[in-house]
Amino acid sequence: MPEKVETGVTIRQKKGGKIFLKPARPVSLVMLSSGLDSLYALVKLLTETDDVVLVHHVHIINNENRHEIEAKRTRQLADWCRAKYRDFRYSESTINHKGFKGFGFDIMSVAFEAGMVCRSFYEANDYPVSKLLTGWCTEEESYPGRSPHVKAVVVANCFPYEPPKFFFFDRVTKMEEARYLPPALVRMSWTCRRPVISEGGEAEECGKCPSCEVMEPIHLMFRTKPIIEKRL
Repeated sequence: MPEKVETGVTIRQKKGGKIFLKPARPVSLVMLSSGLDSLYALVKLLTETDDVVLVHHVHIINNENRHEIEAKRTRQLADWCRAKYRDFRYSESTINHKGFKGFGFDIMSVAFEAGMVCRSFYEANDYPVSKLLTGWCTEEESYPGRSPHVKAVVVANCFPYEPPKFFFFDRVTKMEEARYLPPALVRMSWTCRRPVISEGGEAEECGKCPSCEVMEPIHLMFRTKPIIEKRL
C-alpha cells in the first residue's frame, strides 16, 4: 500500500478541538479475487463513480491449491481494468493455511487483510477508507450468523482507527454480472475452488465444485471452456 494517495483537494475540519483531513472524494477499497463478484464491484466503481479506488488481493494458501492461478488472473484483470477504465492503487498480501484440515471461511481472511489495508491507509493519509466492497451474488447465501463476525474482524484490525462502511451494489445473479462485464473480463476470470493441477504444473477447472456449477451456463453463453494454464 502506497504511503500517500492523491484524492484531490482535502478539507480541514475541526471536531472536538482536533483537526481532521477529509478527502474531496470517497475512498473505496475493493477486495479483488479472480471471480466475477468482486470484479463486478470493481468495474461498477470505476465506471459509475468518481471514488478513489484501492484494490487489494489476498493470496489465500490452503489445501485447495488455487492461490497461484487466482493471483495470475487477478493481476491480469487489474491490468486490463486500469488500461481500459482509469487508474487505481493495487496491493497484495498472503495468508497461509496450508496443511490445516479446517481453514475457515475465505471472507474471514479477506476481512482481516481488509482491516490491515484500511489501518495502513489511515496511518499514511490521516483519514479513513470510506467504503469496503467484497462482491456478492444472489446465488451465494451468507452462512447464518457470519456477517457480524466478518464486520468485527475488519473493525478489530482497523483499531484504533475508524473502519470503513461495508458497501454492496444491488445484488444480482452471476449471469447478470457476466452480462454487465466486458466479455474479455469474463473469459479472463477464474472461479474454480479446486483446480486440478497436473504433474506439469497446469491448472484446469475441476468442473465439479459449486463455483464451477454456477459458472457452467456462463461458459456456454460466452463459448468458453475450462481454461488450462501453466502454473506460475
